[in-house]
Amino acid sequence: MYIKLIDNNGKFLGTVDIKVAIYEAKKRNLDLIKLSGKSKQKIYKLGNFKKYLFDKKKKKKKALKSKEIKFKTIICKSDYKVKIKKIFCFLKKKYNVKIIIFFLNKRKRINDDFLNNIIADLNKKFFLNKTLKYNTKNIIINILSSVYKNK
Repeated sequence: MYIKLIDNNGKFLGTVDIKVAIYEAKKRNLDLIKLSGKSKQKIYKLGNFKKYLFDKKKKKKKALKSKEIKFKTIICKSDYKVKIKKIFCFLKKKYNVKIIIFFLNKRKRINDDFLNNIIADLNKKFFLNKTLKYNTKNIIINILSSVYKNK
């Protein structure tokens, strides 16, 4: 049976026989880790299995610490305040927050004003570390877990 083999540095070693891969793993004092087994061509990696499991758990834990809030540009003040409070709550708990602002009209100026209001409200209590992405249908703001301002 032939497999695709990747070394511990991420370099592709080629398609080799499974016995050769086991020999290489023993020679380098590494484990043979199965990355994908459902495809016709199975992919294996040489590496430390305990480190692989640790990194996998770490990525899973990091992915769970993310929240998403959606806004429409036409929103009543009470709903806006509730969503801003929810974002404050998430940021205090050290979650990464993804804010999506949907365009409901083609007047870009109003949407920019709405975006600036959200950022100004969040800047009152937090030092923000943010990235903006503009699409034709929405604006996406990714806010990494921020530092709380003590006032």
